Amino acid sequence: MILTTRNLGYTVRGNSIVRDISMEIIEGETFGLVGPNGSGKSTFLRLVQGILAPSTGASFLQGESVASMPRRRIAQMIAFVEQHSESADRLTVRDVVELGRNPWLSALQPWSRDEDRIVGQALADVEMRAMETRLWHTLSGGEKQRVQLARALAQQPRLLLLDEPTNHLDVHHQLSILGLIKGLPLTAVVALHDLNHALMCDRVGVMHRGQMVAVGPPEETLTPDLLHTVFGVRVNMLHDHVSGRPVMSFTL
Repeated sequence: MILTTRNLGYTVRGNSIVRDISMEIIEGETFGLVGPNGSGKSTFLRLVQGILAPSTGASFLQGESVASMPRRRIAQMIAFVEQHSESADRLTVRDVVELGRNPWLSALQPWSRDEDRIVGQALADVEMRAMETRLWHTLSGGEKQRVQLARALAQQPRLLLLDEPTNHLDVHHQLSILGLIKGLPLTAVVALHDLNHALMCDRVGVMHRGQMVAVGPPEETLTPDLLHTVFGVRVNMLHDHVSGRPVMSFTL
């Protein structure tokens, strides 16, 4: 297991945001995290990498407590793509992606040709190589999101955490980014807004009112009864004869 949480919880002013989450993330899997707005998905992602200190419990990276690990070492192992990431206006696209190499650089290991190669490949992976000289502030929201994903890929982490990475993307880039994430040779935990996208994951976790109420393969876990309880919608499970995959439709 690459990531383990034990009784993980986070409380603010007496309000429990995340409660008693114990789970394991399997190395190499793409794990989808779903739940209504305010269910604790973003807070959970910040807790497991030590950005927030848990009120209860702990998270462990390959068996080692995240709370005891130096930030530099965590950054070498975990990359985080937030919903809204900002950078200085005068930075170029390539400048932003190069920031992903910072955890690996030191006086004894300065910038090298390997860094250039890694950054170039990360830009190519998200189809932004042709825009590498563009200034950050001239990009659309979707383009910025793709650049932030490239920065995370340039970090060469073992674990990639993404907080609703497809929110600002058109349909083409939603599918291409999700396909890219699933094809990467690393573990990914992806908070998703679209339940049909969650069906593409190896496993999913469903959060409701700060708790992880179900974990498992998506077709077994995202049942109509559970989704009605958590999201307040009725679900019809259809079959796409072209892709061969299930598709959900929703009604109130």
